[in-house]
Amino acid sequence: MTKNTQKRPYRVFCLTHRTACLQRFSTIIGLHKPYILGLYKPNNMKQKHDTQTKASRLERQAEMLRKELIGKLGEYYVQSELTKVGVDSVSIDKTFDLYLWQRNHRIEVKTSYLRTRKSGTEVFTFKFSEEQRMKDAFDYAVCLGFNRDDTINVIYIIPQKYIHERGLRGYKISASKEKGRFSLCDSYMRFDSCRNIGFDIFTNDNKSSFTRRKNTVTKKLLQFEKDCKKEFKKEFIAFFKKEHVTIDEAMKYFNLGRSPIIKYRRKFGIDVGGGKYKRKQYRYFDGDTEDLKKEILRLWDAGLPRTEIYKSVKVGWRVMKQLCDELDLPHRSKGRKFK
Repeated sequence: MTKNTQKRPYRVFCLTHRTACLQRFSTIIGLHKPYILGLYKPNNMKQKHDTQTKASRLERQAEMLRKELIGKLGEYYVQSELTKVGVDSVSIDKTFDLYLWQRNHRIEVKTSYLRTRKSGTEVFTFKFSEEQRMKDAFDYAVCLGFNRDDTINVIYIIPQKYIHERGLRGYKISASKEKGRFSLCDSYMRFDSCRNIGFDIFTNDNKSSFTRRKNTVTKKLLQFEKDCKKEFKKEFIAFFKKEHVTIDEAMKYFNLGRSPIIKYRRKFGIDVGGGKYKRKQYRYFDGDTEDLKKEILRLWDAGLPRTEIYKSVKVGWRVMKQLCDELDLPHRSKGRKFK
């Protein structure tokens, strides 16, 4: 085969053809400069992109610097408060920040600004590294909550043993008391035993007494969620024992949506509609649907929408849709009065 008739590999041909087309197209519409990684951008677009990138980079650097400064400010604040109670400290800045050499105590200082969630809840967020979550990494974590004007809002002194037992990377603590997922407990109430308790605990010279206090607070924190769930169950059942109680009233009282209320009613064995709720499983559609229709109507009258009924009766969605259409049930629950 001669040199003129020899064919180039298909891949090389495609790449060469693509480059030629791009060059031709860019030359026609005036986009031949600059050429970056096969993409042609006008100079004004590149300049605008570079300006935005530079601005965002400066914003990130400013935020990082602000966090670093607020961390140092928190560390200096804790040292000054320890000095007021007669405790000397040395800055370590490793796994923990401050070493109280007189009594061999170790403190990690965490800081956080007050932030607002999408739900409107104001929280402080304190994060811990993997080394700080290891056993006996330090004694206490002093968590400082700052306002946006760099003033102290709240101080939490949390035992490291609790951080190790829970093993969470971060903790979001509400800035004020409010109803959360469980009516009787939220993060604000959980850390009540650690809030603004003062720095006098670091003046304890007795090692056994110091350790006992840490263990007591840790046990109380770990037990809180378990006790809270028990109290919530007790209150939930007592609420629905009242006469003429609606789901809408429960949603307002417990600050929960309709689906969680229905879920907890099933979980706690509370009656739904007429009689105690019992699941019926219809795995196959054999044409005999009278009992199934009665069950659908009973759940519909009890206030459940189509999606919840579908989860309850355990049939295919097409079968469910066919039966609901035969019963003339509306597709949406908007405007219904739930019981």
